[in-house]
Amino acid sequence: MTPRTIEIFNRGLLIEAFQATRNILIWQHIADEIEFLKGQDNYIKSLYSFVQQSAQTNFILSLGKLYDKPSKYETLCIIYFLQQIKVDASTASEIIETTITERLLKQYNLPTSIVQAIKENDKSFFPNLFSDYYLDRYNDKNLQGDIDSLKLMRDKVVAHNEAIESIEFEFEVADRLLKFVTEIITIFGMAYQSTTWETEKFSFIKRN
Repeated sequence: MTPRTIEIFNRGLLIEAFQATRNILIWQHIADEIEFLKGQDNYIKSLYSFVQQSAQTNFILSLGKLYDKPSKYETLCIIYFLQQIKVDASTASEIIETTITERLLKQYNLPTSIVQAIKENDKSFFPNLFSDYYLDRYNDKNLQGDIDSLKLMRDKVVAHNEAIESIEFEFEVADRLLKFVTEIITIFGMAYQSTTWETEKFSFIKRN
């Protein structure tokens, strides 16, 4: 892969996924301490409330960046990354970790054609199929519904202060959006950087 694609992967996907994950965990950990906080002074409660609200704002903004749409300016989002992979396909580098990448593809239930593409002599097969598959999933109506919920929260509440009824953003939605991008990061990172980001039972993004 070209240095540009690797830069988009690192800056656009990996950093924002890490930031979103970290802030969601901060929000959740504080929510788990409600019994502890009941016995604290008001200034301690206010501090925790501030940190939790900041974490919520930060994870919504990071997820929003991941699920942005490319415009006339380069936007380091998921769609732009997947499109760039296709641009690079004709000059794609060799997959570094074929065995583990194959295991990940099966773990995530990707089509057999993508699994078989790992061993093709034509190095463009895998990135083209990989990109098409995740672009297709990106456009799935269920994922699009989650993206709409995220952008509604970001645009109406976080980025602006519109006089509308209260909006709730479920953490199950954030979790699904994170799982989607983490899947892309895990497969690409292993295939082209020999880096483990997630296994069946462990997430190094959460650990970090």
